[in-house]
Amino acid sequence: MKIFSPVRAAFYAALFFFFSLIPTTLHSRYIDLDSIYIKDCGIYNDLQANRLLSYRKCGSVLVSPSAVFSQWVDGDKIAYISEKGPVSIVNMYSIREKRSVELYRFSGTATCALLSGNRRYLFIKSVTAGTNGVPVSHFYSLGLSDSSLITYKSSYPFLDFSVLIGTDNYITAAATGLSLHSPESTRKEGIAISEKEKEFLRNSESNILCLISPNRLNRLLMSGSGGYYKTLIVKDRSLRNITGIIGSSAETHWLDNRLIITRTGSPGHLSAELIDAHTGTRKRLIGGSFNTGITYSPYPGIVSILDNQIIRLYYHPSGRALNTGLEGEDVFFSPDGLHFTSIISGNLHIIRLQKIVLNRSELVSLSQKQVRLYNRLLQNKKLWQNQFTGDYILSKISSYRKFINQVD
Repeated sequence: MKIFSPVRAAFYAALFFFFSLIPTTLHSRYIDLDSIYIKDCGIYNDLQANRLLSYRKCGSVLVSPSAVFSQWVDGDKIAYISEKGPVSIVNMYSIREKRSVELYRFSGTATCALLSGNRRYLFIKSVTAGTNGVPVSHFYSLGLSDSSLITYKSSYPFLDFSVLIGTDNYITAAATGLSLHSPESTRKEGIAISEKEKEFLRNSESNILCLISPNRLNRLLMSGSGGYYKTLIVKDRSLRNITGIIGSSAETHWLDNRLIITRTGSPGHLSAELIDAHTGTRKRLIGGSFNTGITYSPYPGIVSILDNQIIRLYYHPSGRALNTGLEGEDVFFSPDGLHFTSIISGNLHIIRLQKIVLNRSELVSLSQKQVRLYNRLLQNKKLWQNQFTGDYILSKISSYRKFINQVD
């Protein structure tokens, strides 16, 4: 059977229709790619069962069966959002106490959630059905230590702000300029920018996002969503245009004061690339993926990239890579880099990274089973959902074989 109940599936179908009318930049929500390309059948169920079994083989801890976003607050606590019917709930899980505490609940569906740079506030965007069914968006700034709350209506229902490492402030961009916001009030102040930046902002026809490097000296301005982005890097008053960024500004991150990681390519053939902001040179980390789900955990310096849903890790600045063999999404690491969270089929898990290495042989065995199942699907077109299913199946087989053959 499919992951969602008919009621939940209908809700997401309606929500997806609304999303399709607006340029979207969802931060993270688990996507069951198999359900898009494969009909409901025994093989589909076996594929799902093997994915969940791989987590059990690694001794993962199940935090919640209905999570949509998660972030590490510190080495012990994880903030996450779960769903219960039409209500979204912000929770705090303690590894030491092995329990969750509810912090806040609100009506509607969370579309993105980010921790502030000092990890004391959780910023959330949500969408609800307003008067006459017209969607209404809200922004929430939630204090994690005291549950203090600032909320207001937002004109855009998806990610349209960024956070600064080392502060609790967040940044928004508009045609009129850049603004720095306090998480404790609706107060904001303007950020001085050059005439070229003002021109870029004025000429932007859709949502704008500003990403600032850790040393505050470099800025990346992005305009667009749901497709190709217009981008501008500002460094020491010099400007550089970056081309080829596609699909999601939430998958673009400064790794340091020079390197940016982002998603490029085309639908069904997506890549994760490093871009040098100083020279414009690029390095591809993965390619040919149906989704990339790029996340960055800055304190341990670990990037997570999805290779057709399989979690692959890139360590910055060493350049070391690791193919985990696990499927998942919304992957974030603890500050010490020893544990990570992952959401699969709505289930939020905590995994100790060492267990991936220690249980590799069992994960390889499960991966080989997945390859055999996908090969069976390849031979039975009656189980295909659409004309793209064949390409999808071949991509999944290729990604699993990379893990089996120890390709990092």
